[in-house]
Amino acid sequence: MGRYYNGDIDGKFWFGVQSSDDAEQFGAEAGDAGYIPYSVSELGPVKKRLYEIFEDLDMDPVFWDIDNEGKDNEAFDREYLEYVDKHGDGKTGLWASLLLGLKIYHCVKDEGMCCFDAEI
Repeated sequence: MGRYYNGDIDGKFWFGVQSSDDAEQFGAEAGDAGYIPYSVSELGPVKKRLYEIFEDLDMDPVFWDIDNEGKDNEAFDREYLEYVDKHGDGKTGLWASLLLGLKIYHCVKDEGMCCFDAEI
């Protein structure tokens, strides 16, 4: 059984590597409840953290073209598997954060704000 997030963006946290508060590194602000209600309204902190993750993964953010919808899930999965084949899986948590951050980024870019709830 996994933990999910849903609202303006939907997904499942990566089991064993990604915590429910992972969105906070992208400037998300949490509320108080049995789940974590998040909202993000500024692109700056999201983009800054995404670029830090790209740097930590030794990847070129231009290749990912984040301002033009980035990669779809299939391309993301393929890139992740190629990375693991080449470098090992020691940075799986960064990949999980990258996927969440890209979803948040595009949501804020397209809608002006991104709100979602994360299961604890």
